[in-house]
Amino acid sequence: MKVEIIDATIEFKPVIKNLYPLYLHDLSEFVSDIDVSDLGLFNAEVSNLFWQKDALFPFLVKANGKLAGFTLIASPPYTSKETDYMINEFFIIRKYRRKGIGRLAAFEVFNKFRGKWEVSELPKNLPAQLFWHKVIGEYTSGRYETLNNGTKQRFINTDLHWHILEKQ
Repeated sequence: MKVEIIDATIEFKPVIKNLYPLYLHDLSEFVSDIDVSDLGLFNAEVSNLFWQKDALFPFLVKANGKLAGFTLIASPPYTSKETDYMINEFFIIRKYRRKGIGRLAAFEVFNKFRGKWEVSELPKNLPAQLFWHKVIGEYTSGRYETLNNGTKQRFINTDLHWHILEKQ
């Protein structure tokens, strides 16, 4: 399966906005204050900052040319001081899960941005924790640091070497 990440320039903002309620639906299982309105709608506001700031990077995920999800990547000043890049949001449509699409999309994003990475999951979101540990473990050949009871991973991917971030 061909998986690609596409720069989601401003003309693609409505696409991410349309996908965002599906993402919130999935997160509502793990976050008690995500709920629908009286009209049955999620508040699907996607921050305009992703299209206004050079340090934020929105991408669409495509699988064999079909829309399969999105990811929003942050860099300083929108990350912790210890990292260069962070996965802010990552969503794959259910139809495309467990087919390696999320894994390949994550690899593409990691390869696009070299440096100190941080990925975090919600404490109750065990499926996301399992996914990211597996993906990052494979990507780094097991050379990554786990923090916050397994809900945060850090690694460095450079062309020259791999190594675990030193504990702060």
